Amino acid sequence: MQESNARGAREQGRLGCVARDESPAGRRGLGFIDGPRGESLAPLHESPFVPTRLFVYGTLLRGELNYGLLAEARFVRPAATPPAYTLYALDGHPGMGDEGVTGVLGEVFDVDATTLQALDALEGHPDWYVRRPIVLADGERVETYILPARFTAQRAVIEDGDWRRWRRERERDAASAATPRDKH
Repeated sequence: MQESNARGAREQGRLGCVARDESPAGRRGLGFIDGPRGESLAPLHESPFVPTRLFVYGTLLRGELNYGLLAEARFVRPAATPPAYTLYALDGHPGMGDEGVTGVLGEVFDVDATTLQALDALEGHPDWYVRRPIVLADGERVETYILPARFTAQRAVIEDGDWRRWRRERERDAASAATPRDKH
């Protein structure tokens, strides 16, 4: 019965309950955070039966280096954040900071608890990246991995928030530099 309920929730896009207690004590006690526009976000409940809706923006995108970790996940759709973030170029992968003026391009997946645990390990959650809820540009609440500000100093910024485009341009530039030129 639980499996069919979980399947129905997954097909309808429901993520589970979001607890709300707007009092200061409740906000602290339930782990509330403020979204980029000041809205209150409670952690989304994790359940082995109800998938977690996850926004990815880098090497977990379809066709990218770590996409294989999402083999058991269900692709939902392309998506973008509101212009309230910064996408940083790290060593071979991006990191999204939660302060900025850029909309970050990515994809949304429904992931099960086992996959989420593997992704948390890959992302070093909670010591390197921190997985937490955000609100996408279309208003949907999802979870994503945020790179804390202490790791963003002196990092290059991907101005348009598009990891794939940025990576392709770097690869093209590197290939051009490696190609011998005709000397006439």
